[in-house]
Amino acid sequence: MLDKIKELRSRTNVGVSICKEALEKCDYDIEKAISYLRSNQMIKNENLSKNKTKQGVVVSYIHHNQKVGCILELRCQTDFVARSKEFKKLAEDIALHIVASNPQYISKDEIPIEWIDGERSIAKLQIKDFDKKSEELLDKIIDGKINSVFQRVCLLEQKFIKNEKITIQQLIDDSIIIFQENIFVKNFHILRIDV
Repeated sequence: MLDKIKELRSRTNVGVSICKEALEKCDYDIEKAISYLRSNQMIKNENLSKNKTKQGVVVSYIHHNQKVGCILELRCQTDFVARSKEFKKLAEDIALHIVASNPQYISKDEIPIEWIDGERSIAKLQIKDFDKKSEELLDKIIDGKINSVFQRVCLLEQKFIKNEKITIQQLIDDSIIIFQENIFVKNFHILRIDV
């Protein structure tokens, strides 16, 4: 029990009594407790997301073979947070993830509608006996296939390489709770030498 409280506290920077209460309400499941804390602080996060992010860092990660690397711009509100070791570590972790997972977009909002329409057409062709299925069922199947495409190509939808229980968006949301500032990925660029 104490170990779980410590872990939850270190991941969320929330007080011990609140961590204990969240764990009790969530059957001592840490991921559920984080979601519980996040949902209870959602108003705070939504308000933070409206704040201007004039600060941040640009970090790079170069893979040990020196054939692939990433430059990432991660934004926050204050210079105090931008200069902190924890914020820089967050940026470095996201840059490492980008090199390992090769996303094409930051979020699904960036994907051109024509591209999504093309993927929907491909998904429809992959469904066996699609003419025998109801329109509602077809839509659900196609949406499921499109969502799995989003998880492959969108950074924020991808499972975090260092903890596959959470997505990059959840990692950022957890960091917003910790830093009490709006944080978002502004830009990234992958450099690769093909061999």
